[in-house]
Amino acid sequence: MRLSWWFTLHGLVAGAIALSYEERQKNRPNEVQKKRSQNGDPHSVISVENSFEELYFHKKEYKTETFALAIPENPMGIVLGRLMISEMHNSYQQYGFQPVALFLQYSSWAFTQIDIPLQAKTSVIYATRYDKQLEVVNTEKVWVGLFRHGQLINKTDPFVRGKQTANSPMEVFYELNTQNELALHDMKKVWQTQPGDLLVIAWADLPRSFEEIVKLAVRICESSMFPISYITASLRDCFDKGRSKGKPFAAIRMT
Repeated sequence: MRLSWWFTLHGLVAGAIALSYEERQKNRPNEVQKKRSQNGDPHSVISVENSFEELYFHKKEYKTETFALAIPENPMGIVLGRLMISEMHNSYQQYGFQPVALFLQYSSWAFTQIDIPLQAKTSVIYATRYDKQLEVVNTEKVWVGLFRHGQLINKTDPFVRGKQTANSPMEVFYELNTQNELALHDMKKVWQTQPGDLLVIAWADLPRSFEEIVKLAVRICESSMFPISYITASLRDCFDKGRSKGKPFAAIRMT
C-alpha cells in the first residue's frame, strides 16, 4: 500500500512538472537560454509563484543575501503584508545588510507609528545569509526547507493547528534580550549552507502529504537540471486549490 501511494504521488508531481515544462516551452521558449546568458547558470535565480512583487523582498550582494515574504490570509492582510515588505526595503536601503533579528527590530519600531487594521492577518518569513550561515524566522503557517543535492537536510517545525498566526512583527517576538535586541527564541533557525543549496518556502497549512510532494518536486527537477522555476510552478499546480488556492511558493538557489 505504501509503495502504491508513493508511485501515485510520484506520478502526480511528475505530471505537474511535465505540464509546467510544456507551458514554458510553448510560452517562453527562450527562458532557459536567457537565464543562462544573464546569470551564467539557469539555476542561479529566485523563483516566486502566486505572489506580487510588493509582497516579497530579495537582495543578494557579495556574501550576503536577504529574503522576506508576506503571505496575506485575508483582504486586509494584503495591506499589512505590503507594509511589512515596504519596511524591509526601507531598512535595507538605510542600514544595508543586517542579521534577521535587526531587520525585524527595525520593522517593529516602524510599526509602532502605523495604524494597522485589527482584522489584518498575514504570515511571514524573513531570512538572511552571511557567507554560509543562514538565519530564518517564520510564523507557523510558513514551511521552509533547505535542500542539498535534491535531499532535504533542514526544515522548520511542522505546522501546529490551533496556534495563532502573527498579525504584526511585534507578535513574532517575546521580549528584548540583555543586549536590547529582540529575543526570537525558538522562532529563529540557524543553518549552515553550501553553494548550490536550495531554499524552498511553502504555505504550511496543506495536506499531510505536502512535504513528500515538495521533496519529490525538488528531487525530480534537480536530477533533470531544470531551472528552479519548475519547482515552484509544479507545487502551484499540485496545491493551487481549496483553502491553499493562491498561496505562494518560492525557491532560492544559494550561490
